Amino acid sequence: MPLLPSPDNYLKKILEDGREDILEQLVLDGFDGLDNVDKEGLPEITKAALDRFASLKETIASTMKTVISKDKDSEAEVQEAVDAQPLLARAKDEAGRSLLHRAVLAGASGLVEHLATKFQETLKMRDNCNRTPLHYAWGTSSELAELLISKGASTKARDAMKKKPVYYKNNKSDIKAILVSLGLGSFVPEVTIGEIEQGQMKQEEGQQQGTTSAEPTADTTAEEQEHHLATVMGADVSTEESQEDQTEKDAA
Repeated sequence: MPLLPSPDNYLKKILEDGREDILEQLVLDGFDGLDNVDKEGLPEITKAALDRFASLKETIASTMKTVISKDKDSEAEVQEAVDAQPLLARAKDEAGRSLLHRAVLAGASGLVEHLATKFQETLKMRDNCNRTPLHYAWGTSSELAELLISKGASTKARDAMKKKPVYYKNNKSDIKAILVSLGLGSFVPEVTIGEIEQGQMKQEEGQQQGTTSAEPTADTTAEEQEHHLATVMGADVSTEESQEDQTEKDAA
């Protein structure tokens, strides 16, 4: 059986063949492998493309930063940049997030509406966890979620954990963590494994002693913490699917 070409051999091949279309898509997808390419011996068309795409990469990075900058003029700046260079609407950051994903996270409603209206293909774009902008919207703003749905965003799209967008309406931990990582939210201490184990030990001790109580106890808290951690880590919880379907009905 012949071996598949290595990534390096694949990149070498498209550089030698002058495949500008593929090189362009790599840049839009956030690929960094073109930064230090040795241009010696490459076709002139490839050299020119690499120079052009280096500039495009800088523009993408700058625009991605601006959209979450919280500057009062940022929405207008990004909108102007995308209208002047529509390729930016298809660009992604290192986590696979498009400008629309980031605009949703930033709560930039005007920009969200502009992108969703003028560049409708962005409604279907996926991050590295296979989440659409609508997944993000339900985790940040019901108003933005409803806006995206009105523009044609799919309510049935599932992410890498098989979750529909509306799941994040009542399970916001993952999206909040992204907000924190981008400097758009406050830090919330996470439940640790140790805390859960301690709660489980107390629960077992209580069961052995035959203690029961109608009031919330440390045992109840431990169960809630375990459920929370499972949600944060993307683990399946037995009632998630039915809750998700009910939430979707309520949202409709």
